[in-house]
Amino acid sequence: MKNTTLAILGVLVLAGCVGQTPGTTGVTGNGLAITSFAPDVASQFDEKPVRILLDVENQGEATVGTETSQVYLNGPIGTGALDWKLASEETQGRIFKRDLNPANPTEERPAGTDSLKWTLTAPSLAAGQTRTDSFTARTYYDYRTEAVGTIPAYSEAESIAAREAKQELAKSSFVVSKGPLTLEIRVIPDPVVVTDNKEVVTIDVKVTNSGGGTVYKAGAVTGDTTKAPSLVASDLNKVKMKIDAGSLVLSGACDEEQELIAGKPTSLTCDYDIPKPDTSKSYPIKVTLDYGYYIDATAQVEVVGR
Repeated sequence: MKNTTLAILGVLVLAGCVGQTPGTTGVTGNGLAITSFAPDVASQFDEKPVRILLDVENQGEATVGTETSQVYLNGPIGTGALDWKLASEETQGRIFKRDLNPANPTEERPAGTDSLKWTLTAPSLAAGQTRTDSFTARTYYDYRTEAVGTIPAYSEAESIAAREAKQELAKSSFVVSKGPLTLEIRVIPDPVVVTDNKEVVTIDVKVTNSGGGTVYKAGAVTGDTTKAPSLVASDLNKVKMKIDAGSLVLSGACDEEQELIAGKPTSLTCDYDIPKPDTSKSYPIKVTLDYGYYIDATAQVEVVGR
């Protein structure tokens, strides 16, 4: 038996009546994307209202649930004389009106979208004064990335027969869903030839943060808008990995919770015993990552005193 084991590893300009509304650039995350973040007017006088409008779209292939997602508007918002005043019936944190499902071309169902707005009153300034403030809309959501595929395994006799017939043995293959974390799956060795009663095979999962945002532990942020979302250091860069290998038996330890060290690409591995087939057999494999994710859209706001 050959035992193979590897270690793994908007822009937004807020303003009002003074000018025209600027164009904005969408911030994508390969999962939930901020497609627009803009004010209803381009500049505003002091003590006058501005509405901030946010549009999002689920551009990945998992569902964004309302119970584990929230959008929070941060900035100089408060009750003091120099603060922007949020409308009394509104909160800085917002939840989506419904779950945002991914697009389904087969059913001709478009990707889930939603629109949110905040109404703010500019602070008081002396005539002739101007002030530029920064705001951030941070979108938190739980997401899932999946890879499904098969591992073909061959007996030694089947391998020899294929070589003599100048035929190539099939290798493992996987299809990965679209999300802000991407997966690359390797099976080692590949192709799998079982020369004894069993072969220990390593499934190596490379996880890369390709969405331009920040990873955190799933469930750390909820739809509770009575307080601002608060993540601690131990929540960051944590993912829950699960490998469903069907009838294959796990060989050794395989922790469910993994850490993307400093947010960089990380390899995670699990070893499985593959029994000797009579000739050949394919084993279905499913790798699931569950995690939280957030992306930001930033804004600069100018106030003009009258």
